[in-house]
Amino acid sequence: MIINREKLEKLGACKEAIVFFSSKYDQIEEVALLRDVVQYKEEVCNKHGADIYEWCYWLIANTLDHVGRVRFSVYAAELVLPVFEKQYPEDLRPRKAIDSVKTWILDPSPENRQAIKTARNAARNAAVYYATVYYADTAAWAADTAAWAAAKAAAWAADTAAWAAARAAAKAAYDAAYDAYAAYKAAWAADAWAAKADPSTADPSTKDKILVYGIELLKE
Repeated sequence: MIINREKLEKLGACKEAIVFFSSKYDQIEEVALLRDVVQYKEEVCNKHGADIYEWCYWLIANTLDHVGRVRFSVYAAELVLPVFEKQYPEDLRPRKAIDSVKTWILDPSPENRQAIKTARNAARNAAVYYATVYYADTAAWAADTAAWAAAKAAAWAADTAAWAAARAAAKAAYDAAYDAYAAYKAAWAADAWAAKADPSTADPSTKDKILVYGIELLKE
């Protein structure tokens, strides 16, 4: 797909992103843009108060089809799972939520949609529980933030999958933003809070891994 200012405006890009794009490009192929744009992350942060990865995830999610967006957010959620499971090894609720969405991708049956709803609720309960019980402890709070991201990313992907059949075409942009936000929150937790809880669990390349995966999805 060729990206230009008109295309970004049609997709509903924020004003800051459009200004940034117009200062660098007239038009460019989408995958080439995503591969190129990360070099400007400091400029985007300093001038626009934004994160270039969040913009990239948004563009990916807004140009993938629905199943592609769900795959994108699930991939991000899986990257943050080790942070959660290192702290709470007996709690499989976020993992089960993610697995239920992966099952739906292969077989989008009514039964699998219902299984997503059940697993989604359990994942949310996990996030709420750890936030309530461990909030006062700094290290636990840091780990809990990663737990929250894992559970929520799974839940958001599940929401999108479970409600897909009922959503009209007019809701496509909202769905994409939802999935992109899930991916971004998972990356943010893995990068920032995992390092505070336990530096050995942090992976500074998490955001890049998610970006590379999104690019591969676009190329399929």
